Amino acid sequence: MNRVKTGISGLDKVLDGFPKGRTVLVTGNAGSGKTIFGLQFANECCVKGIKTIYLATEENMHDLELQAQSFGWNFEEYKTKGLFDLVELTSTRLHELEAAASIRIEGKKGGFEELIEMVPSGIEILIIDSLGSHTTNLTAREFKDRLDLLVHQC
Repeated sequence: MNRVKTGISGLDKVLDGFPKGRTVLVTGNAGSGKTIFGLQFANECCVKGIKTIYLATEENMHDLELQAQSFGWNFEEYKTKGLFDLVELTSTRLHELEAAASIRIEGKKGGFEELIEMVPSGIEILIIDSLGSHTTNLTAREFKDRLDLLVHQC
């Protein structure tokens, strides 16, 4: 099976990278490094010439670019080469949360469909950071069903 290196030497030594064409779910508490891990993986993919999209659902583009720059990752270069795209969905989610709060209704469930719509054809690697804002009010079964839909649609 073909594998895609993460760019983290110790992890690649153990895993030999992620299986290409498979879904990998990374979980952890806030501040545990999931975003940096995703950015590192995106950078490594771009270095290898793999078309990558990074969907940011909770952090704004400027903050992500600053984090990447602090590690010396130049995503602007990859964007101009057509290897990378960073899509920020935070403003959409904020408007949804504001609307739900102002009329005091339960936030909508799921919303994975909007993620599927954001993925252009020809993308080889999709990184979603994070699914947390899209799992509000979901049962474990509903989450699994929506994740399966997301994986099979992309």
